[in-house]
Amino acid sequence: MKNPITLAYYSHGILSYNSDKEKQEYNFLKTKVEGHIICPNHHIGKLENPRNYQNIIKKVDCVFVSENEGFIGKGSYRECAAALEKNIPIFVIRNKNNKLELERLTELVQVSEYNLFNFGQLISKKIGKKNNYFND
Repeated sequence: MKNPITLAYYSHGILSYNSDKEKQEYNFLKTKVEGHIICPNHHIGKLENPRNYQNIIKKVDCVFVSENEGFIGKGSYRECAAALEKNIPIFVIRNKNNKLELERLTELVQVSEYNLFNFGQLISKKIGKKNNYFND
């Protein structure tokens, strides 16, 4: 199946900005998408209003999201919520046995009011092999 993604967004916490994890995940995503993947750290920078990131989300074909120790920060949570609101598919980057994989987000859960770095959790499921353009 041809990959229909021409513009994607890589949502990840600032704790992983400029890290090996960020580089590894972004390079992995580039093997899955022929179009452009927006990395806010490298392509956007710090925007004054968090809603500006959410407005960008509303224009992409899909969102890829990365956790940090099982959690996402408030910014990624809001980005995922904006994508869900517009029925934009979200794929969770999972590291299983030192191999990166993508799973489909099934539920976004807020777990904190005050911890900006451990604000939410992602529930996901494996992507079926049939008609899946992310499988090798």
